[in-house]
Amino acid sequence: MRIMPPKTNTDPVEGDVYRTSPDTSASGDVHGENKRICGVVELTRRSVLTLTRTTRPEKHARKLESAKNKQMGLTKAAWWTDVNQRPLSRSWLADPDRVEYLGRLPEPESTQLAEFWQMSKMLGRTNL
Repeated sequence: MRIMPPKTNTDPVEGDVYRTSPDTSASGDVHGENKRICGVVELTRRSVLTLTRTTRPEKHARKLESAKNKQMGLTKAAWWTDVNQRPLSRSWLADPDRVEYLGRLPEPESTQLAEFWQMSKMLGRTNL
């Protein structure tokens, strides 16, 4: 059995939450050097697609409320949005400096996030 460094998870499932460094964004990040919270909504063979969590959602964004969760380090209530979707290479999940694993969302938020993403896809709101 391979031992992983702390705060990594290379076998993600929908509802897993990571804190990601700005270099994981293809278009840069308005947070500068601050890391962004991302929740897994879709799995592919080589990557995972995530939606970002923000305390200041854009006006045009679809959003889903997210309560604070001190166990995961989510210290403020916020929103998951379908803006700034972020694919993460599975190889990055083993690098805690780039992608830090925070835990799995509790129910019902995990299911609500998955349903939110399915609706976003049905509305054509992908690659935003």
